Amino acid sequence: METALTKTEKNDLARYEQIIADNLLSFYLIGMALIAIKQNKLYRAEYGTFEAYASERWKLSKSYAYQLVNAAHIYQNLAELESKERKLLLPKNEVQIRSLAVLPKEMQQDIWLKAVEHSKGKDPTGKEIKLLVDNLSTEGKRVFKQVSKYIQKGDMLPPALPSYTS
Repeated sequence: METALTKTEKNDLARYEQIIADNLLSFYLIGMALIAIKQNKLYRAEYGTFEAYASERWKLSKSYAYQLVNAAHIYQNLAELESKERKLLLPKNEVQIRSLAVLPKEMQQDIWLKAVEHSKGKDPTGKEIKLLVDNLSTEGKRVFKQVSKYIQKGDMLPPALPSYTS
């Protein structure tokens, strides 16, 4: 294995890593911007609907735009678990939390904590989280089926979801 980097390579690596660090949470920031645009109807001067705005202005499919919106909500929900005393590994991309979108807030937190625990301090993958979601209790699966129709159609989740039992 080649280990030594030239000065130019070290500078390139630092620059590329800074780009990654600066944009690591872009899914969250994009989702929050889309939420604000939709809620305030800031698209209305040029587009008839939020979906048309997302599609025509940003080339985002309706379902992906709502995945980003849902991911921003979920990220905020998971960030609530973090406190000054407790640093928590938070999602780095939308795919990591996509499977959580069909769950109530408290269940999202439970599944995320289990995923972080199982990953032993590494970033849990979207696949690992999906496996945890897929292995939910009977009640959890009922909730999953009840709200999955919203995700499949690209609609936003209903404001209140039923609670679950483990």
